[in-house]
Amino acid sequence: MLIRLGKWLRAAGYDTWFISEKVDDIQMFDIAVKKKRMLKRIDKGKIIEDLPELVGKNYDDFKICSERQKIYWQGSHAEDMLATLKRWNSM
Repeated sequence: MLIRLGKWLRAAGYDTWFISEKVDDIQMFDIAVKKKRMLKRIDKGKIIEDLPELVGKNYDDFKICSERQKIYWQGSHAEDMLATLKRWNSM
C-alpha cells in the first residue's frame, strides 16, 4: 500500500524513497552513491537503437541507471497520473 502511495507522491512532484530507518537527505544521497543507484541524463542519440520504436519517436528526455544500464523515461503512465492529480486538485 505505501509503495503505491509513493508512486503517486512522485507523480505529484515529491521526492519519495522507501527505507526502514529514518535518514536525512545527505545520508540518502550517500547511500544512493554507494549502491550506485544514480540516474543520469543520457542523449537520445546514444540509445536510440535500444528504444522501442514508438518511444524513440514520442519522447526526448531519457535517464539511465549507472549500475544496471536500464533506460528510463516518463511515458504515458506518468502523463495519465499527472492528469489524475490535476483532476483531483480541481475538486
